[in-house]
Amino acid sequence: QTLPIPRVKRHEITPEEFLKEFAEKKRPVIIEDACSTWPASSRWSLTALEERFRHIDFKVGKTDKGKNIQLKMKYFIDYCRHQQDDSPLYL
Repeated sequence: QTLPIPRVKRHEITPEEFLKEFAEKKRPVIIEDACSTWPASSRWSLTALEERFRHIDFKVGKTDKGKNIQLKMKYFIDYCRHQQDDSPLYL
């Protein structure tokens, strides 16, 4: 039987409550808005990454034979904006 994973907002649970209700009981939980105040959430937009790393090559996956697949960031960003793959490329 599959049970739904509970969701809590970051501001609605204390670290102590998290430990008692989830960590100690080894229960999964999705903590919403946990990263919303992190600087990376605004600095790491697709547009910002494209502007900063446009011409840099990145590893985005491997071939079936284990060879690295590399793309320039500008092409990877374009791929991200339009892809609908079942198994998408990743950095």
